[in-house]
Amino acid sequence: MKQNKKDYLKIILWMVLGGLGGAIGMIGMLYIKESTVGYTLFSDFANFFIENIFYVQLGLAILTYGMVSYWLKKAKRLKEEARIETDEEQDLFDEKLDKLLNSSLLVNSVHLILSFMLFGIAFDDRNPLFWPSLIIFLLVSFVESAVEVHIVRSIQEHDPMKKGDPTSTKFHSVWLDSCDEAERTYIYKVGYHAFITMQNVLMWIFVATLFIKFIFHTGNLTILIVGGIWLTNQLAYFYYAAKENRDMTSVER
Repeated sequence: MKQNKKDYLKIILWMVLGGLGGAIGMIGMLYIKESTVGYTLFSDFANFFIENIFYVQLGLAILTYGMVSYWLKKAKRLKEEARIETDEEQDLFDEKLDKLLNSSLLVNSVHLILSFMLFGIAFDDRNPLFWPSLIIFLLVSFVESAVEVHIVRSIQEHDPMKKGDPTSTKFHSVWLDSCDEAERTYIYKVGYHAFITMQNVLMWIFVATLFIKFIFHTGNLTILIVGGIWLTNQLAYFYYAAKENRDMTSVER
């Protein structure tokens, strides 16, 4: 009974702290809205950003491709110049190669997401270079998909045990099946931490969209979209948890 009271008090405490944080955030948003200087600066920056978003897309693409190309060339040179004679040298080689390929994959994936975001912003009447923005978005989508396939092929070339066609819809399940037990455990742990992080992030984004609706009268669409993503994330976790539990039960029988 005492433990239950402590749990209830902790829940109330977190709710109070959340309410205080929300109140501070709402006051800040109201200040920006009511402040002529703050609102003008925000509007001017938004207009300037949208009017020049093509150059942002172009600059980010050049920066990304420069970094990824450098790492991939370095990985290729590392494989060509490798002279491995001991297990220790093999482990060091694997570590260096994995770092280069994973860094390339990370930057490539992040840029692809940013490209979608920038194109969404570029789809605006204030953008005088909409068609160039569309063209660079399509080019980025194609090139980065090709780069991702190339990176996966490079990983498979280094480790033939890794299976799966990166252009297939079944790639992730085939890749997971080809991993050993330690690699699967690593993937499961990373996936769980990613799920928990997304739960917390989506909750705060939902709260932010709620405040924005009240202050800027943006309507209910953003609430439905963020809430739908939050709900999907939660249901997907429990769906795959139940599926995994059924598979384990059937194997035991």
